[in-house]
Amino acid sequence: MPTPIESFSARDLEETIISAIIGHPNIVSKIQPVLIEEVFSDSVLKGIYSDILLLNGHSKNNDLLKLLLNINKNDPEKIAFLKKLEQNNCKTDNTEFHIKIIIQKYILREIINLTSKYHDLALEDRTDVFELYDMVKSDINSLEKCALSLKSNISL
Repeated sequence: MPTPIESFSARDLEETIISAIIGHPNIVSKIQPVLIEEVFSDSVLKGIYSDILLLNGHSKNNDLLKLLLNINKNDPEKIAFLKKLEQNNCKTDNTEFHIKIIIQKYILREIINLTSKYHDLALEDRTDVFELYDMVKSDINSLEKCALSLKSNISL
């Protein structure tokens, strides 16, 4: 049974986005302002996306996958995923829609993480309620700024 955080994962969509980028590296410049690394729930995919951002502009359409395979040659998890992508040819038709869902899942994971933190602190007798209130307010404001920033950049 998946944990609450896992149920707000978008691994399939994250894989689709990575596959679309590898198949069409020219879309990186369009999605980079919208799709920050933190929205990826899977550490392997987050690492591959980070590598893609580092390589942005250094590859032609056909060699991005080869470059990724080369720089990750000592990481078996990334290699296994990239090898699987070699067989796929993903279209970019629904990229914006997939990115919206990934961002929504990221925000939901952050809400769950924050509420879990507050729940634990609220149960501790030594927690000052006013400090906790200030912490909640600050974290919610930070999350709101992040969500608004992502939302405003979503039009590809």
